[in-house]
Order: sequence, then C-alpha cells, then structure tokens
Amino acid sequence: MTTDYPAFEIPEHPIDQFEVKLFKVSDHGDRVDVVEVRYVYHVNTTWKSLYPGDVGADFEDVWQIFEGDRFVARSNNGWRSIFDAHVPGTYCTSLSEAKKIAINKLLERLQLLTQKKVVLKQQLEELGHE
Repeated sequence: MTTDYPAFEIPEHPIDQFEVKLFKVSDHGDRVDVVEVRYVYHVNTTWKSLYPGDVGADFEDVWQIFEGDRFVARSNNGWRSIFDAHVPGTYCTSLSEAKKIAINKLLERLQLLTQKKVVLKQQLEELGHE
C-alpha cells in the first residue's frame, strides 16, 4: 500500500505541541476506512505532563502520530520529519475530500462486483443451472 500526503506547509521553526490534522483513506480490499490522523510535535515535553500517573520517557524533538485517539507511530528525526514514519494510506486535509475518495473507491468496487455477478450468472446458465 502506498502513502500519499497532501501538500501543505508547517512553520519554519519548531512549535511545542504543534498539531497537524489530516484524514486518511485506507483501502483494505474488503472495506474502505476514513480516519482522522493527528501529528503532534514535542520540542521537549515531559511524559508526566501528557500521561499523569504513568511512567515513560519524555518527548524531545519528536512527532507523535495518532489515528483517532490511538497512538500508531512516531517520527524521531526532528521538526521537518513529520512524514518519516510512514503510515500507509491516502491523506486529505478535509473530511469531505477523504469521504469523496472513499465513496469513489467503493463505487468502483461495486461496479466490478456487479460485472463479476453477471459473468457468474452466465456461467451458471451455461451449465444448465436455473
């Protein structure tokens, strides 16, 4: 599966807790999902400030990547490395754009399945099945 990102700019210099929100379309063959993806940058954030009562390493010069509320990846290579942690999918800047892509994928799949159904019915008829 490939990864396609929309064109957009981030500020020139790092900003602590800076967030980029995109919408990812994932084609799994049997279904198409649209999910919100958040990229959150940490200049130097303590674990305790994000997760009180839990133990973990602090975040320094790192992007955290979330799908919905679920942490899925991180990019440890600095401010400009926002997309270094590749999470496959097609990304959009708006939910409506992502939904359009998902709908088109589903309509294409439906058309292929409809065509396949016609072929299967023809084969059944040729074999004498009513």
